Amino acid sequence: MPGREQDYILLEKPPFRYHHPFVDIAEVAGTRRLYYGQWLWFDFSPAGGKIARSYAAIFDDGAMVVETGAGELEEVGIRLRRVPAEKPESRWPTWAIKKFLDGEPPNPDEMDVYDLCKRAYENYIDYGDEWGASMLMSLYTIQSYLTPIFSTLGYIGISGPKRSGKSKNLDVAEQVCFNPVKAVNLTAASLFRIVDGYRATVLIDESDFKSPERHRDILIMLRAGYRRGEYVVRQAKVQKKGEEKFKEELFDVFGPKILVVPEGIEEMLRDRCIMINMQRTANPSITRRYVDPRDPIWEDIRAHLYYFGLKHWREVEQEYMRLDPGEISGREYEKWAPLLALAKVFGVYDDLYKYALEKIHETYLDEEAEAPAIKLLRICLHIYNQEKDEYTDQKPVLSASQIAEKAEELLGREKWIKPGTIGNLMTNVFGFNRRPWKRVKHGTAVYVLDPKKLKALAKRYNVDPDN
Repeated sequence: MPGREQDYILLEKPPFRYHHPFVDIAEVAGTRRLYYGQWLWFDFSPAGGKIARSYAAIFDDGAMVVETGAGELEEVGIRLRRVPAEKPESRWPTWAIKKFLDGEPPNPDEMDVYDLCKRAYENYIDYGDEWGASMLMSLYTIQSYLTPIFSTLGYIGISGPKRSGKSKNLDVAEQVCFNPVKAVNLTAASLFRIVDGYRATVLIDESDFKSPERHRDILIMLRAGYRRGEYVVRQAKVQKKGEEKFKEELFDVFGPKILVVPEGIEEMLRDRCIMINMQRTANPSITRRYVDPRDPIWEDIRAHLYYFGLKHWREVEQEYMRLDPGEISGREYEKWAPLLALAKVFGVYDDLYKYALEKIHETYLDEEAEAPAIKLLRICLHIYNQEKDEYTDQKPVLSASQIAEKAEELLGREKWIKPGTIGNLMTNVFGFNRRPWKRVKHGTAVYVLDPKKLKALAKRYNVDPDN
């Protein structure tokens, strides 16, 4: 009430921040530290307890904090934002955890983790003409252990004919990626909850898209899971005072995702993916080879991945923060930047950068093949180059109908070549919506093909203005 003495103080900052139970970066005693959370078995009998399974946070400096319910984590400044979900078994093998806590490095060295991952993918999958695919998959696997570092994470999209090894990528990724979960047979709410709770790497097969409802739920997750700080909202039923009510739940689904994409993939989804195009292999030994989860190589690779994450996350973060984008910009830079930072650390930057430019060029070609706006821009540039000398100011002036006639002459009949569609694209997409680029002549809207504007559009859409 006005004039009443207040019995509270508004804090400018929260007294703590919540942390993720399975991987996060926390400030401990004034130092930022990355940790991994694990459910492990302990013998508490020396302290009068018994054998029990408890949650433990293992830090990059070799320290481990075991939570027994006495607030051990809060003592070091960590408050978990939710009770850590109990996984059936630790992905990080206990023998490797003991070695890490004892300060014993892995053999071979943790920097060999890139080669270990690359050999694993190449052992089971023939990538054919995709010369950089095993490099990409290996770096993406390592990236999955360092999610807290990055602001955006692109997805891996895998396409190709039947029996080309698309799903086998998911089988290998399931053995080596951080907390993997396959989307099959999970309800949307369960999937969102698992991704949020485990900071999971989501593996999606093309069969997961067959149900329209399932398709929609996956797209909701993929739209929100690309950028840090975006959430999926679900309505959950709760009982309150004997009445059934609905409560909103927010799920953090940010993190790595690998998907086998169906035909006719939505433009939004392709825009968030780095695409790998599979081909059928002519190598029968690879065809017959299957991924056995019991193979001890998987434990060894994961041991290297956890060790690398704890010992080298700062180096990766520094490379990420100072990365020179070069010729890569916009959404493409957001997808490739984490991988390029890792490539710097492993000494394969030049190879990955070359591969990235090739993949980006493929994306532009795909967009050009399917986007009427790109075709229209090429037509306008062609008209300008062919007809500019017919105008005193070298600026051709045409109506939407005249542009449509020119387009049909050059491309033949296509569905989008209609005056209405062209007028809409010129006005709302290319910005020919006011003088000096648009005016009315004899009661009809006409468009002035100004060279400066056309060249600016060509640069934006990566179109050669002279070709």
